[in-house]
Amino acid sequence: MDFSQAEQERQHMAGQLARREISQDAYIAALNAIRVTDSSGRWWQPDPAGPGWLFWDGKTWIPGTPPAAGTRPSAQELMSMDEFKKISKEVPLAQRPQKWWDLLSILGGVVAAAVWFLYGGLREGFDILSAVLMVAMPVILVIMRPTFDEVLLPVQPTRKQFPRLMLVVIGILSPFLTAWILYNIFHISQYPLMQANIVVGTLVSYAIVRDPAPKAGGPARPPSVPAAGICIMICLLVFSSFIAPVVADDCTRDPLNAQDCLRTPGFAEIMAGIAAAILAGLVNGPTILQTLLQNAASGASPAAQAVINQTILTADLQNLITKLAAEGKYVSNATLSQKAWYNFPVKAQLSDWLTSSERLHCEEAAKYGEQLLKNLQSQFGKNVKMGQIFIERNPLMNHTANVVQFPNGEKYVVDVWRSLIDGKPAIYKHADWIKVWNAELGGTPSVNELMF
Repeated sequence: MDFSQAEQERQHMAGQLARREISQDAYIAALNAIRVTDSSGRWWQPDPAGPGWLFWDGKTWIPGTPPAAGTRPSAQELMSMDEFKKISKEVPLAQRPQKWWDLLSILGGVVAAAVWFLYGGLREGFDILSAVLMVAMPVILVIMRPTFDEVLLPVQPTRKQFPRLMLVVIGILSPFLTAWILYNIFHISQYPLMQANIVVGTLVSYAIVRDPAPKAGGPARPPSVPAAGICIMICLLVFSSFIAPVVADDCTRDPLNAQDCLRTPGFAEIMAGIAAAILAGLVNGPTILQTLLQNAASGASPAAQAVINQTILTADLQNLITKLAAEGKYVSNATLSQKAWYNFPVKAQLSDWLTSSERLHCEEAAKYGEQLLKNLQSQFGKNVKMGQIFIERNPLMNHTANVVQFPNGEKYVVDVWRSLIDGKPAIYKHADWIKVWNAELGGTPSVNELMF
Protein backbone atom coordinates (compact mmCIF):
# COMPACT_ATOMS: atom_id res chain seq x y z
CA MET A 1 0.00 0.00 0.00
CA ASP A 2 1.29 3.47 -0.88
CA PHE A 3 0.23 6.86 0.49
CA SER A 4 -2.36 7.40 -2.24
CA GLN A 5 -4.00 4.05 -1.58
CA ALA A 6 -3.85 4.66 2.16
CA GLU A 7 -5.62 8.00 1.74
CA GLN A 8 -8.32 6.36 -0.38
CA GLU A 9 -8.83 3.75 2.32
CA ARG A 10 -9.10 6.48 4.96
CA GLN A 11 -11.74 8.30 2.89
CA HIS A 12 -13.65 5.06 2.45
CA MET A 13 -13.67 4.42 6.20
CA ALA A 14 -14.61 8.04 6.90
CA GLY A 15 -17.59 7.65 4.58
CA GLN A 16 -18.71 4.54 6.42
CA LEU A 17 -18.38 6.38 9.73
CA ALA A 18 -20.40 9.33 8.43
CA ARG A 19 -23.15 6.97 7.28
CA ARG A 20 -23.02 5.27 10.68
CA GLU A 21 -22.17 1.96 9.10
CA ILE A 22 -19.28 1.54 11.55
CA SER A 23 -18.63 2.79 15.08
CA GLN A 24 -15.98 5.30 16.13
CA ASP A 25 -13.95 2.49 17.70
CA ALA A 26 -14.10 0.48 14.48
CA TYR A 27 -13.01 3.55 12.52
CA ILE A 28 -10.00 4.09 14.80
CA ALA A 29 -9.08 0.41 14.60
CA ALA A 30 -9.28 0.51 10.81
CA LEU A 31 -7.01 3.56 10.57
CA ASN A 32 -4.55 2.01 13.01
CA ALA A 33 -4.26 -0.94 10.65
CA ILE A 34 -3.08 1.35 7.83
CA ARG A 35 0.70 1.68 7.84
CA VAL A 36 2.94 3.13 5.15
CA THR A 37 6.69 3.70 5.19
CA ASP A 38 8.57 6.34 3.26
CA SER A 39 11.91 5.92 1.50
CA SER A 40 13.84 6.49 4.74
CA GLY A 41 11.98 3.70 6.55
CA ARG A 42 9.85 6.05 8.67
CA TRP A 43 6.41 4.77 9.68
CA TRP A 44 3.28 6.80 8.82
CA GLN A 45 -0.39 6.29 9.53
CA PRO A 46 -3.55 8.39 9.17
CA ASP A 47 -4.44 10.44 12.24
CA PRO A 48 -7.52 8.84 13.85
CA ALA A 49 -8.40 12.22 15.41
CA GLY A 50 -8.34 14.32 12.24
CA PRO A 51 -7.61 14.57 8.54
CA GLY A 52 -3.82 14.66 8.86
CA TRP A 53 -1.05 12.11 9.15
CA LEU A 54 1.19 10.96 11.99
CA PHE A 55 4.76 9.67 11.83
CA TRP A 56 6.68 7.68 14.43
CA ASP A 57 9.88 9.39 15.66
CA GLY A 58 11.02 6.47 17.81
CA LYS A 59 9.20 7.69 20.93
CA THR A 60 5.80 9.04 19.97
CA TRP A 61 3.48 9.78 17.07
CA ILE A 62 3.92 13.30 15.70
CA PRO A 63 1.74 15.17 13.17
CA GLY A 64 3.48 15.62 9.85
CA THR A 65 3.14 15.84 6.09
CA PRO A 66 3.90 12.58 4.28
CA PRO A 67 5.83 12.41 1.00
CA ALA A 68 4.04 13.01 -2.26
CA ALA A 69 1.07 10.79 -3.00
CA GLY A 70 1.95 7.63 -4.83
CA THR A 71 5.21 7.05 -3.00
CA ARG A 72 5.68 3.35 -2.60
CA PRO A 73 6.46 1.87 0.81
CA SER A 74 9.88 0.36 1.12
CA ALA A 75 10.17 -1.18 4.56
CA GLN A 76 11.17 -4.51 3.06
CA GLU A 77 13.34 -3.09 0.29
CA LEU A 78 17.02 -2.56 0.88
CA MET A 79 18.74 0.71 0.11
CA SER A 80 20.77 0.66 -3.10
CA MET A 81 24.54 0.63 -2.81
CA ASP A 82 24.78 3.96 -4.63
CA GLU A 83 22.42 5.57 -2.14
CA PHE A 84 24.25 3.86 0.72
CA LYS A 85 27.58 5.30 -0.43
CA LYS A 86 26.09 8.74 -0.97
CA ILE A 87 24.58 8.86 2.52
CA SER A 88 27.82 7.52 3.99
CA LYS A 89 29.70 10.48 2.53
CA GLU A 90 27.19 13.27 3.03
CA VAL A 91 25.05 12.52 6.09
CA PRO A 92 26.33 12.61 9.71
CA LEU A 93 26.28 9.25 11.45
CA ALA A 94 23.56 10.19 13.93
CA GLN A 95 21.24 11.36 11.13
CA ARG A 96 21.46 8.38 8.80
CA PRO A 97 18.11 6.67 8.20
CA GLN A 98 17.12 3.25 9.46
CA LYS A 99 17.46 1.76 5.98
CA TRP A 100 21.12 2.75 5.90
CA TRP A 101 21.66 0.86 9.15
CA ASP A 102 19.66 -2.07 7.79
CA LEU A 103 22.00 -2.45 4.84
CA LEU A 104 25.04 -1.86 7.07
CA SER A 105 23.92 -4.64 9.42
CA ILE A 106 23.56 -7.06 6.51
CA LEU A 107 26.93 -6.07 5.07
CA GLY A 108 28.42 -6.38 8.54
CA GLY A 109 26.91 -9.85 8.83
CA VAL A 110 28.47 -10.83 5.51
CA VAL A 111 31.90 -9.61 6.62
CA ALA A 112 31.57 -11.32 10.01
CA ALA A 113 30.46 -14.54 8.32
CA ALA A 114 33.46 -14.51 5.99
CA VAL A 115 35.91 -13.86 8.83
CA TRP A 116 34.35 -16.53 11.04
CA PHE A 117 34.20 -19.07 8.23
CA LEU A 118 37.90 -18.65 7.51
CA TYR A 119 38.85 -18.61 11.20
CA GLY A 120 36.83 -21.72 11.98
CA GLY A 121 38.41 -23.61 9.10
CA LEU A 122 41.95 -23.13 10.35
CA ARG A 123 41.84 -26.19 12.61
CA GLU A 124 38.76 -28.38 13.10
CA GLY A 125 36.53 -27.77 10.11
CA PHE A 126 34.46 -24.95 8.67
CA ASP A 127 31.41 -23.70 10.59
CA ILE A 128 28.97 -23.12 7.74
CA LEU A 129 25.84 -22.77 9.88
CA SER A 130 27.21 -19.93 12.03
CA ALA A 131 28.28 -18.08 8.90
CA VAL A 132 24.80 -18.50 7.42
CA LEU A 133 23.18 -17.26 10.64
CA MET A 134 25.41 -14.18 10.75
CA VAL A 135 23.95 -13.13 7.42
CA ALA A 136 20.43 -14.45 8.02
CA MET A 137 19.72 -12.78 11.37
CA PRO A 138 20.08 -9.17 10.16
CA VAL A 139 18.01 -10.03 7.08
CA ILE A 140 15.27 -11.58 9.24
CA LEU A 141 15.21 -8.62 11.64
CA VAL A 142 14.97 -6.14 8.77
CA ILE A 143 12.31 -7.97 6.77
CA MET A 144 10.20 -8.96 9.77
CA ARG A 145 10.54 -5.68 11.68
CA PRO A 146 6.78 -4.88 11.59
CA THR A 147 5.99 -8.35 12.96
CA PHE A 148 8.60 -8.06 15.69
CA ASP A 149 7.19 -4.63 16.60
CA GLU A 150 3.78 -6.22 17.10
CA VAL A 151 5.29 -8.85 19.39
CA LEU A 152 7.22 -6.28 21.43
CA LEU A 153 4.36 -3.83 21.99
CA PRO A 154 2.93 -5.50 25.14
CA VAL A 155 6.22 -5.13 27.05
CA GLN A 156 6.64 -1.43 26.29
CA PRO A 157 4.88 -0.09 29.44
CA THR A 158 7.35 -2.03 31.60
CA ARG A 159 10.29 -1.21 29.37
CA LYS A 160 9.62 2.53 29.45
CA GLN A 161 10.01 2.56 33.23
CA PHE A 162 13.77 2.30 32.72
CA PRO A 163 16.08 5.03 31.40
CA ARG A 164 16.80 4.69 27.72
CA LEU A 165 20.56 4.67 28.28
CA MET A 166 20.19 1.78 30.72
CA LEU A 167 18.24 -0.20 28.12
CA VAL A 168 20.92 0.43 25.51
CA VAL A 169 23.71 -0.71 27.84
CA ILE A 170 21.75 -3.80 28.89
CA GLY A 171 20.94 -4.52 25.26
CA ILE A 172 24.60 -4.36 24.27
CA LEU A 173 25.66 -6.62 27.14
CA SER A 174 22.75 -9.08 26.97
CA PRO A 175 24.33 -11.35 24.29
CA PHE A 176 27.16 -12.05 26.71
CA LEU A 177 24.63 -13.04 29.38
CA THR A 178 22.75 -15.32 27.00
CA ALA A 179 26.06 -16.89 25.95
CA TRP A 180 26.93 -17.49 29.62
CA ILE A 181 23.54 -19.11 30.25
CA LEU A 182 23.77 -21.31 27.17
CA TYR A 183 27.30 -22.40 28.05
CA ASN A 184 27.09 -22.82 31.83
CA ILE A 185 23.46 -23.84 32.38
CA PHE A 186 22.48 -25.60 29.17
CA HIS A 187 26.04 -26.86 28.60
CA ILE A 188 26.10 -25.87 24.94
CA SER A 189 29.61 -25.35 23.62
CA GLN A 190 31.72 -25.26 20.47
CA TYR A 191 30.01 -24.29 17.22
CA PRO A 192 26.49 -24.97 18.58
CA LEU A 193 27.14 -22.27 21.22
CA MET A 194 28.00 -19.72 18.56
CA GLN A 195 24.99 -20.74 16.47
CA ALA A 196 22.54 -20.70 19.37
CA ASN A 197 23.73 -17.36 20.69
CA ILE A 198 23.63 -15.70 17.27
CA VAL A 199 19.90 -16.45 17.33
CA VAL A 200 19.06 -16.04 21.02
CA GLY A 201 21.51 -13.27 21.91
CA THR A 202 20.70 -11.18 18.85
CA LEU A 203 16.95 -11.44 19.42
CA VAL A 204 17.21 -10.61 23.13
CA SER A 205 19.43 -7.61 22.46
CA TYR A 206 17.14 -6.42 19.68
CA ALA A 207 14.06 -6.73 21.90
CA ILE A 208 15.65 -4.72 24.72
CA VAL A 209 16.90 -1.85 22.56
CA ARG A 210 14.20 -1.66 19.89
CA ASP A 211 11.57 1.11 20.15
CA PRO A 212 8.58 -0.39 18.31
CA ALA A 213 6.02 1.91 16.73
CA PRO A 214 2.67 1.49 18.55
CA LYS A 215 -0.71 2.32 17.10
CA ALA A 216 -1.94 5.85 17.60
CA GLY A 217 -5.32 6.35 19.19
CA GLY A 218 -6.31 2.79 19.91
CA PRO A 219 -5.34 -0.49 21.53
CA ALA A 220 -2.77 -2.72 19.92
CA ARG A 221 -3.74 -6.01 18.35
CA PRO A 222 -2.79 -9.13 20.29
CA PRO A 223 0.74 -10.03 19.35
CA SER A 224 1.33 -13.05 17.21
CA VAL A 225 4.62 -14.72 16.46
CA PRO A 226 4.86 -16.16 12.96
CA ALA A 227 4.95 -19.95 13.18
CA ALA A 228 7.35 -20.22 10.26
CA GLY A 229 9.90 -17.98 11.95
CA ILE A 230 9.75 -19.96 15.19
CA CYS A 231 10.09 -23.27 13.36
CA ILE A 232 13.14 -22.08 11.47
CA MET A 233 14.88 -20.92 14.66
CA ILE A 234 14.02 -24.11 16.56
CA CYS A 235 15.23 -26.29 13.70
CA LEU A 236 18.51 -24.40 13.58
CA LEU A 237 19.05 -24.89 17.31
CA VAL A 238 18.12 -28.59 17.15
CA PHE A 239 20.42 -29.10 14.18
CA SER A 240 23.22 -27.43 16.12
CA SER A 241 22.87 -29.89 18.99
CA PHE A 242 23.77 -32.83 16.75
CA ILE A 243 27.25 -31.54 15.99
CA ALA A 244 29.69 -33.80 17.81
CA PRO A 245 32.06 -32.20 20.33
CA VAL A 246 35.82 -32.67 20.49
CA VAL A 247 37.99 -32.96 23.56
CA ALA A 248 40.49 -30.12 23.95
CA ASP A 249 39.42 -27.17 26.11
CA ASP A 250 42.24 -24.63 26.37
CA CYS A 251 42.00 -21.68 23.99
CA THR A 252 45.27 -20.18 25.21
CA ARG A 253 47.25 -23.15 23.88
CA ASP A 254 45.85 -22.75 20.38
CA PRO A 255 43.84 -19.53 19.86
CA LEU A 256 43.43 -20.35 16.16
CA ASN A 257 41.26 -23.34 17.06
CA ALA A 258 37.72 -21.93 17.06
CA GLN A 259 36.12 -25.11 18.41
CA ASP A 260 38.66 -25.22 21.23
CA CYS A 261 38.01 -21.60 22.19
CA LEU A 262 34.25 -22.15 22.15
CA ARG A 263 34.51 -24.83 24.83
CA THR A 264 36.97 -22.93 27.04
CA PRO A 265 35.24 -21.12 29.94
CA GLY A 266 35.46 -17.36 29.56
CA PHE A 267 36.56 -17.45 25.94
CA ALA A 268 33.40 -19.27 24.84
CA GLU A 269 30.97 -16.75 26.33
CA ILE A 270 32.92 -13.74 25.10
CA MET A 271 33.31 -14.98 21.53
CA ALA A 272 29.66 -15.99 21.21
CA GLY A 273 28.54 -12.75 22.87
CA ILE A 274 30.59 -10.50 20.59
CA ALA A 275 29.05 -11.94 17.43
CA ALA A 276 25.46 -11.44 18.61
CA ALA A 277 26.18 -8.00 20.10
CA ILE A 278 27.62 -6.74 16.81
CA LEU A 279 24.67 -7.98 14.75
CA ALA A 280 22.02 -6.53 17.07
CA GLY A 281 23.99 -3.32 17.56
CA LEU A 282 24.12 -2.62 13.83
CA VAL A 283 20.40 -3.20 13.34
CA ASN A 284 19.61 -0.92 16.31
CA GLY A 285 22.25 1.61 15.26
CA PRO A 286 20.04 4.75 15.20
CA THR A 287 18.57 4.12 18.65
CA ILE A 288 21.94 3.33 20.22
CA LEU A 289 23.81 6.20 18.63
CA GLN A 290 21.21 8.87 19.36
CA THR A 291 20.87 7.68 22.95
CA LEU A 292 24.62 7.79 23.52
CA LEU A 293 24.91 11.24 21.93
CA GLN A 294 22.10 12.68 24.02
CA ASN A 295 23.43 11.23 27.25
CA ALA A 296 27.00 12.27 26.47
CA ALA A 297 25.75 15.80 26.01
CA SER A 298 23.54 15.85 29.10
CA GLY A 299 26.26 14.40 31.34
CA ALA A 300 29.14 16.57 30.17
CA SER A 301 30.82 19.32 32.17
CA PRO A 302 30.04 22.91 31.06
CA ALA A 303 33.32 23.16 29.16
CA ALA A 304 32.88 19.77 27.53
CA GLN A 305 29.25 20.58 26.77
CA ALA A 306 30.29 23.71 24.89
CA VAL A 307 32.71 21.66 22.79
CA ILE A 308 30.01 19.07 22.04
CA ASN A 309 27.51 21.77 21.08
CA GLN A 310 29.92 23.58 18.77
CA THR A 311 31.27 20.40 17.18
CA ILE A 312 27.88 18.96 16.29
CA LEU A 313 26.44 22.32 15.22
CA THR A 314 29.46 22.95 12.99
CA ALA A 315 29.13 19.53 11.34
CA ASP A 316 25.40 20.00 10.77
CA LEU A 317 25.89 23.46 9.28
CA GLN A 318 28.67 22.23 7.00
CA ASN A 319 26.38 19.50 5.69
CA LEU A 320 23.61 22.04 5.13
CA ILE A 321 25.70 24.52 3.14
CA THR A 322 27.23 21.68 1.11
CA LYS A 323 23.72 20.51 0.28
CA LEU A 324 22.53 24.02 -0.61
CA ALA A 325 25.55 24.66 -2.82
CA ALA A 326 25.01 21.34 -4.61
CA GLU A 327 21.41 22.40 -5.27
CA GLY A 328 22.61 25.59 -6.98
CA LYS A 329 21.75 28.03 -4.21
CA TYR A 330 24.06 31.02 -3.89
CA VAL A 331 24.27 34.40 -2.18
CA SER A 332 23.51 37.20 -4.61
CA ASN A 333 24.21 40.24 -2.43
CA ALA A 334 27.55 39.65 -0.75
CA THR A 335 28.83 42.99 -2.12
CA LEU A 336 27.20 45.99 -3.77
CA SER A 337 28.58 45.02 -7.18
CA GLN A 338 27.30 41.46 -6.83
CA LYS A 339 23.96 42.75 -5.65
CA ALA A 340 23.63 44.86 -8.80
CA TRP A 341 24.88 42.14 -11.16
CA TYR A 342 23.12 39.08 -9.79
CA ASN A 343 19.80 40.86 -9.22
CA PHE A 344 19.59 42.84 -12.47
CA PRO A 345 16.00 42.51 -13.77
CA VAL A 346 15.36 39.83 -16.40
CA LYS A 347 19.05 38.91 -16.53
CA ALA A 348 18.89 37.47 -13.01
CA GLN A 349 15.79 35.37 -13.65
CA LEU A 350 17.08 34.14 -17.01
CA SER A 351 20.47 33.25 -15.57
CA ASP A 352 18.92 31.31 -12.70
CA TRP A 353 16.63 29.45 -15.10
CA LEU A 354 19.45 28.48 -17.43
CA THR A 355 21.74 27.32 -14.63
CA SER A 356 19.03 25.83 -12.36
CA SER A 357 20.24 28.13 -9.59
CA GLU A 358 18.51 30.07 -6.84
CA ARG A 359 19.58 33.46 -5.51
CA LEU A 360 19.52 33.89 -1.75
CA HIS A 361 19.52 36.96 0.45
CA CYS A 362 19.99 36.68 4.18
CA GLU A 363 16.28 36.11 4.87
CA GLU A 364 16.05 33.20 2.42
CA ALA A 365 19.29 31.77 3.80
CA ALA A 366 17.92 31.95 7.34
CA LYS A 367 14.80 30.13 6.19
CA TYR A 368 16.95 27.26 4.97
CA GLY A 369 18.83 27.42 8.25
CA GLU A 370 15.68 26.31 10.05
CA GLN A 371 16.32 22.84 8.63
CA LEU A 372 19.04 22.47 11.27
CA LEU A 373 16.48 22.25 14.07
CA LYS A 374 15.25 18.77 13.19
CA ASN A 375 18.78 17.36 13.09
CA LEU A 376 19.78 19.01 16.35
CA GLN A 377 16.68 17.77 18.14
CA SER A 378 17.42 14.23 16.98
CA GLN A 379 20.82 14.54 18.67
CA PHE A 380 20.08 16.64 21.77
CA GLY A 381 16.35 16.15 22.30
CA LYS A 382 13.34 18.40 21.95
CA ASN A 383 14.75 21.06 24.30
CA VAL A 384 16.89 22.50 21.50
CA LYS A 385 15.28 25.78 20.43
CA MET A 386 15.70 27.88 17.32
CA GLY A 387 14.89 31.48 16.54
CA GLN A 388 15.93 34.39 14.36
CA ILE A 389 17.98 37.47 15.15
CA PHE A 390 17.59 40.67 13.15
CA ILE A 391 19.93 43.68 13.17
CA GLU A 392 19.01 46.87 11.31
CA ARG A 393 20.45 50.33 10.82
CA ASN A 394 17.85 51.31 8.24
CA PRO A 395 15.57 49.48 5.77
CA LEU A 396 18.44 49.17 3.28
CA MET A 397 21.15 48.19 5.76
CA ASN A 398 20.22 45.14 7.79
CA HIS A 399 20.96 41.48 8.27
CA THR A 400 19.36 38.39 9.79
CA ALA A 401 20.50 34.92 10.86
CA ASN A 402 19.37 31.92 12.89
CA VAL A 403 19.73 31.54 16.64
CA VAL A 404 20.21 28.10 18.21
CA GLN A 405 19.73 27.57 21.94
CA PHE A 406 20.94 24.28 23.40
CA PRO A 407 19.39 22.55 26.43
CA ASN A 408 22.17 23.91 28.68
CA GLY A 409 21.17 27.49 27.76
CA GLU A 410 24.07 28.18 25.39
CA LYS A 411 23.15 30.34 22.42
CA TYR A 412 24.85 30.53 19.06
CA VAL A 413 24.11 32.59 15.99
CA VAL A 414 24.21 30.49 12.82
CA ASP A 415 24.77 32.67 9.77
CA VAL A 416 23.89 30.56 6.73
CA TRP A 417 24.26 33.60 4.44
CA ARG A 418 27.87 34.15 5.52
CA SER A 419 28.54 30.40 5.46
CA LEU A 420 27.54 30.16 1.80
CA ILE A 421 29.81 33.08 0.92
CA ASP A 422 32.83 31.71 2.79
CA GLY A 423 32.17 28.04 2.00
CA LYS A 424 32.58 27.11 5.66
CA PRO A 425 30.38 27.26 8.77
CA ALA A 426 29.90 30.74 10.22
CA ILE A 427 28.91 30.26 13.86
CA TYR A 428 29.19 33.03 16.44
CA LYS A 429 28.64 33.56 20.09
CA HIS A 430 25.58 35.75 20.47
CA ALA A 431 27.49 38.88 21.51
CA ASP A 432 30.22 38.34 18.91
CA TRP A 433 27.75 38.29 16.02
CA ILE A 434 26.16 41.54 17.19
CA LYS A 435 29.60 43.11 17.52
CA VAL A 436 30.57 42.04 13.98
CA TRP A 437 27.42 43.46 12.43
CA ASN A 438 27.51 46.64 14.47
CA ALA A 439 30.85 47.31 12.82
CA GLU A 440 29.58 46.17 9.41
CA LEU A 441 26.49 48.37 9.39
CA GLY A 442 27.89 51.30 11.35
CA GLY A 443 25.94 53.69 13.52
CA THR A 444 23.79 52.23 16.28
CA PRO A 445 21.66 49.52 14.70
CA SER A 446 18.75 47.99 16.57
CA VAL A 447 18.74 44.28 17.41
CA ASN A 448 15.63 42.12 17.70
CA GLU A 449 15.39 38.42 18.43
CA LEU A 450 12.51 35.98 18.22
CA MET A 451 12.62 32.39 19.44
CA PHE A 452 10.19 30.02 17.74
